[in-house]
Amino acid sequence: MTLLHANFIEGATALIEVDLAYNELTSLPASFLASAISLTKLDLSHNNIAEVSVAFSDGAGSLLFLDLSHNDIAELQDSESLFAGVTSLTKLDLSSNDLVHTPPATLLSNAISLSYLDLSGNDITGISESFLGGAASLLYLDLSSNDLIKLPVAFLDGATSLTELDLESND
Repeated sequence: MTLLHANFIEGATALIEVDLAYNELTSLPASFLASAISLTKLDLSHNNIAEVSVAFSDGAGSLLFLDLSHNDIAELQDSESLFAGVTSLTKLDLSSNDLVHTPPATLLSNAISLSYLDLSGNDITGISESFLGGAASLLYLDLSSNDLIKLPVAFLDGATSLTELDLESND
């Protein structure tokens, strides 16, 4: 399966988990989560998704776990609206993609419950000082196996709950 219809899960309002891993998906319909009001887990890992333009806030306000690992994502387009309203998200896995920058601070400030963020195995070369500004609930951050050379002085400002930081295997 390489394409999803926009109304893929329409009417399935009691749906809690959706596993779409290993399907060779290349894109996601912008509104395919519109009626997923009970969805807590969405696994989109191991596909060929290059761009994420789905507004996860459209109906998926109860989303706790989102796995977008092992795709071809180079950047998160308009991440301010991408995760706006998904305040319950606790785990976000973006590992093994093609990201060259960390997601903007707006991603973390919108996902106020985010406690686990995996950005390992990407091509991230730098981190903005404000990256963790809205990450008060973040406990685990994995930035291993990237191309990081230098970290900003104020890199950890705002990450007051961080208990585990993995920076292994960077340049």
